[in-house]
Amino acid sequence: PAGKVIDAFQIESVPPDTAACATCAPVLMSFAETVTLTMDGIVTPTVIGPADIVRFQPTATDPQWGHILAGGFSLYRTATDMGIPAGANIDALDRAPDGRLLVSLTTDSAPNVLVAGRAVDKEDLAAVAEDAATWSLYFDSDQIPFNPFADGLTAAWIDGNGDIYISGDPIGGSALAFINAE
Repeated sequence: PAGKVIDAFQIESVPPDTAACATCAPVLMSFAETVTLTMDGIVTPTVIGPADIVRFQPTATDPQWGHILAGGFSLYRTATDMGIPAGANIDALDRAPDGRLLVSLTTDSAPNVLVAGRAVDKEDLAAVAEDAATWSLYFDSDQIPFNPFADGLTAAWIDGNGDIYISGDPIGGSALAFINAE
């Protein structure tokens, strides 16, 4: 959507049933503010909150450069489906090597977000098992000595070994950290 900031995204693996664009991987994303999107197969535009997740499925790319030319949105998960409380926002999104969805959550009204009875700080990564909407703490930022991310995470990526790469917006600029999974 023009003029709207994508707050968090995660590129999924290419589904085997993608025929129109076999090399196009779907992208999961959330937005920094409430947006209205036209979803595939739905005539009435859908309001998406900052803790909802949508999937963008590219359907065509430029054959020379691979730029996405077309695609469509579908609702992936709502905040309510995942048990995320009102007022929370997803600001980092990825998948753990075991397939669980990982999110960093922020809120303007509290120092942490309570999800399924667990306090999740804005610089932590929480994991949700999507089939049961059960949550666990995946990465506790208190493990970082002199944590530069006290203002929250802005991005996270977990590689195939489970090593965590995070970035944030600490006081005085941006920072990137690598956390070894061992």
